[in-house]
Amino acid sequence: MRILVESLKRLFFYGKISKDRLDELVTEGKVTAEERDYIIKEETDTIIKVETEEGE
Repeated sequence: MRILVESLKRLFFYGKISKDRLDELVTEGKVTAEERDYIIKEETDTIIKVETEEGE
């Protein structure tokens, strides 16, 4: 994955960038819709995993 996308993924994970801003980056052509989905999906999967492990 591109360095930009990995950086955005970290920023999104730590709450420094919003889904709306990611949508703007797609509109501007800086990232693709697939890359945006990758950023959001990875973050969502992490939250689900942590919640599951804490519940055990």
